[in-house]
Parts: sequence; structure tokens; C-alpha cells
Amino acid sequence: MCYKEGGCFIGSVTYQFIVDDNDCWLCQNRHIDDNGYVQVYYLGKMTRIHRAIYEDRNKVILPSYIQVRHLCDNPQCMNPDHLSIGTAHDNAMDKISHGRQPYGETIKTSILRESDVIEILTSTGLSIMELANKFKVYPDTIRKILNGKRWKHIYNKYTDSVPNKPKLKRAPNKPAIKSQHKMKSKETNNKVV
Repeated sequence: MCYKEGGCFIGSVTYQFIVDDNDCWLCQNRHIDDNGYVQVYYLGKMTRIHRAIYEDRNKVILPSYIQVRHLCDNPQCMNPDHLSIGTAHDNAMDKISHGRQPYGETIKTSILRESDVIEILTSTGLSIMELANKFKVYPDTIRKILNGKRWKHIYNKYTDSVPNKPKLKRAPNKPAIKSQHKMKSKETNNKVV
């Protein structure tokens, strides 16, 4: 049971917290993991405190595929009114809507920089393979950039302002090739000799 005077009971343990300006209850004197979540020992295992509080308050044990989300976007918050359950997809959408989803250069493993992507988008005369070799990435990465499927924030910004934005040359799709082949074979069969 939680109360707003600065303490929250889960089982026989009291967790002290302070209330910030957003009415978030911030746990004090507990271990915080690398992602900023408070870890506690609950029902025989280490778990995040917001999940323990949600389960304790609602008298449920959630399956592992259900996540307890922070509506306030503060991973240290343990205010039960700021917690809601959802799927991993719901949680990922929260991350995007709150602007915490890394993209572009902010992704730690990114090989390309924004200046590279701009050069790829504005380059003329180089094939996809040549661009891939130049930037040491897979050709599929170059294709996805040119199609606006990767680095969308740069693609949308630069392809609108580039007068002759690059068009990706595509091979004809297989159904179209098959139908053209059938038409030619019908024409050959219908010719009068």
C-alpha cells in the first residue's frame, strides 16, 4: 500500500520516496539499474519497483509479456497513478512519442553520419554498389536510404529541397516479366503463317 507522505509498503518493506514537481514519486536509497529503473527484491526475485507497486496495488501477478509503463516518462517514478499496463509495442510507441527513441547518429552502432547520408541522397552518377563501397556499408543500406526507409529525418529534409532528387532504378518485378512473356508467347502462337 502506498501513501503520499513519503513511504510505500510492499509486503513488509517500506520504500521511502520524495515527490517532485510533476507529482512523480522518486524512490530514495535503492539500487538504480543502467536504464534508470529502481530495482527491488519482490516475490523472491529482483524486479523493477514500478512493476512491484502495480502488482501489489492491483493484487495481480502480471505475465512476463505484459509491461508496466510510465505515463509520466520517468523511469524512477513509483506513483501508482502514473503507471499503466501494456505490451512491448505500447511501450515502444511511448518511447517514440516522448522523443527517447534514438535515431541517426544517436544510435551507438551507426556507421554513417548525417553528412554521409546527405552526400548519398544528393550524389549523382554513382551506382548503389559504388556508394556502398565508398561508405563501407551494405548496398541494401544505400537502397533503404534512397527509398526513405532509413534516415527518414534526413531524407524528408533533403529530398524536398533537392531539385533532381535521386531516383532508385529498380528491376521490373517478376509478375510483370511473366505477363510480358505470356503476351509474347500468345502473339507467336496466334501468328498466321
